[in-house]
Amino acid sequence: LCANLYYSTFIQIQYNRHNHNAMVSFNKSLVCLLFLNFIIRTSSKSTFKKRILAWTSPSSSELAAKQMLNESWKGLFTGYMGFCGTDFATDGSISFNKTTYHGCSAIRTAVVENHLEFHMCLGTVPPSAINNPQITIDSAVKLALANNWSGYNIDDESHTAPRGTVETFTAWVEFINAFANGLHNNGLQLTADVQSVTL
Repeated sequence: LCANLYYSTFIQIQYNRHNHNAMVSFNKSLVCLLFLNFIIRTSSKSTFKKRILAWTSPSSSELAAKQMLNESWKGLFTGYMGFCGTDFATDGSISFNKTTYHGCSAIRTAVVENHLEFHMCLGTVPPSAINNPQITIDSAVKLALANNWSGYNIDDESHTAPRGTVETFTAWVEFINAFANGLHNNGLQLTADVQSVTL
């Protein structure tokens, strides 16, 4: 209702900037939006839980574990996102390098013992995955459940990541939605890093 009121008011003002009734509606819209902002801010304190995830890798695993267990850092992070051996294979499935994963043993052990989240990182989404998300979902779910991971993080830093055209970005977002839904259906999570648009 507030959104419709605001949109209709915007249209009225564009066509009749000096109309008093439009300005009254505009003021009502502002009150409505401010009220919604208040509700969102106050309800978020009890509804939403703040989460802070830190990146890690084999080269930083031991340091990350020591940092996490340090008393001064205790409770800061709710989990870690690890570049620890998973990525997209050419066919869109998730590949798993156990040697690289072993390099993350220190932080993995600390995360498990302290009941924190652990998300495995993935890189650039290949066309095969975008064209057939189910192969990604099936392999990702199988690996995550077998290794007690919380989910996955997509760190897609391909050129324009991936905003080359509206079409490619739309296809990418559709894949992200499908992947997220597939993971959620199995009690897993998905986070995605998106670069800012620069010209």
